[in-house]
Amino acid sequence: MTYLLIGRVRFHPRLKLWCDSVPVLNSNVVNRGGNIISKEVEQRDVPGIDCAYLAMDTEEGVEVVWNEVQFSERKNFKSQEEKIQLVFENLTQLEHPNIVKFHRYWTDTHNDKPRVIFITEYMSSGSLKQFLKRTKRNVKRLPLQAWRRWCKQILSALR
Repeated sequence: MTYLLIGRVRFHPRLKLWCDSVPVLNSNVVNRGGNIISKEVEQRDVPGIDCAYLAMDTEEGVEVVWNEVQFSERKNFKSQEEKIQLVFENLTQLEHPNIVKFHRYWTDTHNDKPRVIFITEYMSSGSLKQFLKRTKRNVKRLPLQAWRRWCKQILSALR
């Protein structure tokens, strides 16, 4: 898969990603016709994710999120690498209509601070908490039917 990053991200030669910030692996930085659109995705509610960017899957034509988790030291990463790979392999195989889809992941160990990069489905409405905050401003009371539907979806995902 190839991802065209809409946010401020580095160039990744294996995925042919273009951006306007410092490159990974000393690759050339390319400005897409001078029209770089920067859009960092709000991920404050997700603990452990250092940064997240909006990207475009150019093969499927859908928006996705490029997530990065950085480790403080290489030795911490090396001791956990097998476990991390197992977790992400399981996440990429998980398919459920009410759980965010993990498309793929890879590790970048070329720096002193290694990182795991993973691509997920983009949820335009954000988390349920963010959606409820926005809705609360416009609608005083949400119908009971909406609450029931959300609860059923959450319980279905937990099953």
